[in-house]
Amino acid sequence: MNSRRQTLIQLVGIAGLAAGSPAQVNSHEHADASTPQPGDKPLIDPKKPRQKQFFNDEDFETVQTLIDLIIPRTDTPGAKDAGVGYLIDERVPRVDRLRTAWRTGLSGLDKAAEAKYGAKFTKLQSTQQVELLTEMSKESGTPGRRFFDLLKGATVDAYYETKEGLAQELGWHGNVALTEFPGCTHPEHQA
Repeated sequence: MNSRRQTLIQLVGIAGLAAGSPAQVNSHEHADASTPQPGDKPLIDPKKPRQKQFFNDEDFETVQTLIDLIIPRTDTPGAKDAGVGYLIDERVPRVDRLRTAWRTGLSGLDKAAEAKYGAKFTKLQSTQQVELLTEMSKESGTPGRRFFDLLKGATVDAYYETKEGLAQELGWHGNVALTEFPGCTHPEHQA
């Protein structure tokens, strides 16, 4: 399968031939479509196990526990199954503010767990973990609430970018031509 860049180069070549002159491709700039360009996403080798980049082992274990509580496995894979922890781990180091927010939030979460239950978050029973997260979600303007919002947003965003979230859960299978589009079917929205 051609990459988008390869396809564009081929189309430029065809357009040049159709115009009666050969297409000019700068030999030192974008001549090889397989050469990585600034802004390209790294290729993912599905056979290669993912590696953490930012979080230490303890923090990553906490992140994995948290994302599994936010989007657990049901009849479709959960956030942990979809590799959301690794996606978050990839994104956090890119922004100073996020690095600080995650480090502070994870530390604050463990402090809250120790104050309430006498153990770090990952050592709590799942009912205690859910109770602590529920309390955080009901707070207003606190560091705990800000971390909860960051965690939930990052988890949901990353999950619905994965095959498991987008295709398996939501049933999206790419651009599909519709023979008709009925619009909104709610009676109150009909004219």
